Amino acid sequence: MKKYLDERDKRLRNGGGVEQDRLVEGPLAHHIEDPYLGSKIERDPIDEECEIVIAGGGCGGQLVAVQLIEAGLK
Repeated sequence: MKKYLDERDKRLRNGGGVEQDRLVEGPLAHHIEDPYLGSKIERDPIDEECEIVIAGGGCGGQLVAVQLIEAGLK
């Protein structure tokens, strides 16, 4: 177990969290903005209750969604 914790500590520079990530600035700063957005969208937060949430729209998420629809869930 110690070797796994040692490797984890190597990955978590500067105490972990967002402090370990490099800021996007200088010649890469243009990557912060979404080129397809156009203008900023302002809206109220969505407040809904749901029974199931599928996080991700990859193959696995789509297969689960199809199976849930076939099982009668909407």
